Amino acid sequence: MYRLASKLKNARLEALAYQAIKSDLSSKNILDEAFSWFTAQHIDIQKMELRLLLEFRNTPEVSSRLDQILESVSRGERPYAHVMLRGFLMCLTRRGTGGTK
Repeated sequence: MYRLASKLKNARLEALAYQAIKSDLSSKNILDEAFSWFTAQHIDIQKMELRLLLEFRNTPEVSSRLDQILESVSRGERPYAHVMLRGFLMCLTRRGTGGTK
């Protein structure tokens, strides 16, 4: 729905679809969604999912699978996900986000 609304330049439908996507995200599915082809195509979705990924990063559902996802990106299995990986790493290395100071 978001993709269609974006193509049609229907801001109201796009906003509704955005909220629907956001409300369906949780620590259980954020890794698969954040590093997906769909997310790579939509900057607004990337930004929102990156914020949620950072929020959920210490949950067992994320921390237990993060290595697997990062490995698949680095092996080239998800070439479209490099922007999300870069954004995630950049946020982690900024002051005040849990990295070393």
